[in-house]
Amino acid sequence: DYVAGGVCACCGFPHLFAPGGLEGMINAFSDLETDAATMELNAAKASPWPPDMRDQIWSDRLLLRFKMKKEMKGYRNFLEGVVKDG
Repeated sequence: DYVAGGVCACCGFPHLFAPGGLEGMINAFSDLETDAATMELNAAKASPWPPDMRDQIWSDRLLLRFKMKKEMKGYRNFLEGVVKDG
């Protein structure tokens, strides 16, 4: 599991390990209110991608947004330093 980076060794799809699939992942994010989570899921379902590809892309999108929100203070400090120095 560690060597494969937390993905399935036979196919490489990490979304196989998300309990509840994409819906479970969306509901697991505490920053999404109920209505926002519903809209997120509906938008994902309306996407033109095949379900397995859609789930992977949407999961990556959610993870990136979550990571960026956690690092927002660092971005703000950096930007304020650049603007102040510039």
